Amino acid sequence: MTQHKISRRGFLLGAGAGLAALGGGLFWGARSPQISFAEPNFAGGKDHLLVAYSSRYGSTGDVAAAIGKTLQQHRFRVDVRRLSRVEGIAGYRGVVLGSPVHSGKWLPEATDFIQQHQDELAKRPVAYFLTSMTLALTQEVQAVAKIGGALTAVRQQFTRIEPVETALFAGALDYRKMSPLMQVMYRIFAADDRSGDYRDWKAIAAWAGQVAVRFS
Repeated sequence: MTQHKISRRGFLLGAGAGLAALGGGLFWGARSPQISFAEPNFAGGKDHLLVAYSSRYGSTGDVAAAIGKTLQQHRFRVDVRRLSRVEGIAGYRGVVLGSPVHSGKWLPEATDFIQQHQDELAKRPVAYFLTSMTLALTQEVQAVAKIGGALTAVRQQFTRIEPVETALFAGALDYRKMSPLMQVMYRIFAADDRSGDYRDWKAIAAWAGQVAVRFS
């Protein structure tokens, strides 16, 4: 058998090319598609409300927008915003806060927002909601209670704020909004990896109507 010797320079060039290819693959795998997050303004009456949310892939933002639209139908003026874009809440009569549940908890930016604004939130009516794919896949009592525990934890952490309404909504899962790497990771490790849109828009609107009554 003929043996081919590789020079040190050739080895380094080959290794460099391999690492570059690997790095390029990792870069491609980590790239996320551009996602649009809902932030509509709804004109209405003199009472001004804020619906603020955190979201990774936009589906919770669509829920927030639907809540805002229903509140407008009840004669409120409503701003829907991502939590990261809310500068303050002093001008709002009431606030609705929402987040998806990951690992049994609201996203950190949601609880961080309450921590930052709890003095002002304690002075006005507040409502909480969450979204979860688990609720789309099962209505088993213990599973639902476990998801609901995310809001219980928020209430226990911020006892000065007592939400007038809370809600648990099924979410949506669209792999096209994830990076290729995240798609693979989600399919491997997530228990709720069945893609689809499970949001119940009638239930969301009905709850928003209840919030409108409590905020009046």
